[in-house]
Amino acid sequence: MIEAGKGADFVVIDRDYLTCPEAEIRRIEPLMTVVGGTTVYER
Repeated sequence: MIEAGKGADFVVIDRDYLTCPEAEIRRIEPLMTVVGGTTVYER
């Protein structure tokens, strides 16, 4: 659950891997990575 005051680890990717064509899955790129509630990478 994401709530104010809680740490979070997650990655935001540029497309939905469940609905994109299988051949495109390997081309998925990260847009943002959050570790412990802090953004550590942002494109």
